[in-house]
Amino acid sequence: MDQPQATTVKLHLGLTLGVSYIGIVFSSMLYGLTCLQTFIYFVSAPRDPWLVKAFVVLTLIIDSTHEAFIVHSGYYYSVLNFNNPAVFDHVVWSLLAFIFLNALSGLLTEGFILWRIYHSTSLDFTRLPTLRPFDEYIRPRNHFTDFLNFIATLRPPCA
Repeated sequence: MDQPQATTVKLHLGLTLGVSYIGIVFSSMLYGLTCLQTFIYFVSAPRDPWLVKAFVVLTLIIDSTHEAFIVHSGYYYSVLNFNNPAVFDHVVWSLLAFIFLNALSGLLTEGFILWRIYHSTSLDFTRLPTLRPFDEYIRPRNHFTDFLNFIATLRPPCA
């Protein structure tokens, strides 16, 4: 009796997991620079107000959590589910969480910059037109939903 031959599908993951791996490596390098910048800030500016120091610590905590979620999503897709093309049918929770943390970090940073500009100048912000960078976070449809829609359409190329 003939045994059925197992068919194997060879996945070409260079354009999916390979690119995400490169992104994780660069993200990790930038996270290291963030930690170094935080250390240099606390050494060189000991007299800054406690509110600014608390903001720097909050930003570091958000960036640390963001980086952990990035690494988790890469580990989930490339190690835990290696050679499992069905895993690309859904988005892992850490991928969605790090996108949210990225948006939160951008919102806090741009809000801090606006606060510093407001307190260091005599500009009347009520007379300015819509602030474009801040407007990106309060529109009903923003880059976050566009990115989620893009992720939902990704499928790994099979040979």
